[in-house]
Amino acid sequence: MNGFIDLHIHSSAASGSLAPQQIVLTACERGLKGISITDRYSVDGSRQAAYAARNLPLTVVPGVEIDSFIRGQNIRILGYGIDTENKILVDVLSGLRAMSREACSNICGELEKAGIDITMAALFNRYNCHMITRRHIALYMVEKGYAGSIDEAFRKYLRKGAAAYVPEYKMSPGQTCTLIELAGGLSVLASPGRMVFENVHEFREILLDLKSSGIKGLEVMHPDHPPHAESFFRSEAISAGLAIFGGSDFTGEPATDIEIGTGRGTLMVPADILGYIPGI
Repeated sequence: MNGFIDLHIHSSAASGSLAPQQIVLTACERGLKGISITDRYSVDGSRQAAYAARNLPLTVVPGVEIDSFIRGQNIRILGYGIDTENKILVDVLSGLRAMSREACSNICGELEKAGIDITMAALFNRYNCHMITRRHIALYMVEKGYAGSIDEAFRKYLRKGAAAYVPEYKMSPGQTCTLIELAGGLSVLASPGRMVFENVHEFREILLDLKSSGIKGLEVMHPDHPPHAESFFRSEAISAGLAIFGGSDFTGEPATDIEIGTGRGTLMVPADILGYIPGI
């Protein structure tokens, strides 16, 4: 299949972001052949996008994003080609959302102790999304002048060891990949450029560990990957026998310049990648 796709899009992630129906229309206007909405712990966006695209020349790949961890650092795993009605998947995602909501509520409590006026009610009212994340908290802190940037909010308050850090349950890579496989999907490691590793040897060890856990693909093409990084991750994916994936990681946040389908203007994810995904 010729043309381009975007397999890493978030819907209603922040103020100014697009609803699934708008994402579908935007993708069609830009000539994309396929998209996947990969909301964190939710398949609602995928369902809505599939319905909106039912009479349009656009392939909508059912997707989800699940947080996990390896060697003490957070990673994100994307599930493509999943059955969005799979009861086990839906029930587990519901539980993960509840635990994430509780963690964020506790973070708000810690921030209020530090003199920062923030509540879950205010966050839901401000962002009107399916769930609140630490990133929403950071955005809110920047908007209200409690931090100069998202990075500063995380560094001072939200990341591990910071003033308002609260641990949040995450499934292991093996558990995550098993869940995605049970739902008929394929597991892909998202945005490896955000991972921390000391050298190439350590990254290769991590990648092999993830492959043994069930990871089948690597998100090589991503707006945060400059050409040399994309070349490196492409080579490592081939060496490890992993499928090559890509996507914009669009969230709609007003502070970013990422666009659906093109990232920061140079993203080009070939539509042939759709051939790796079950049922597509």
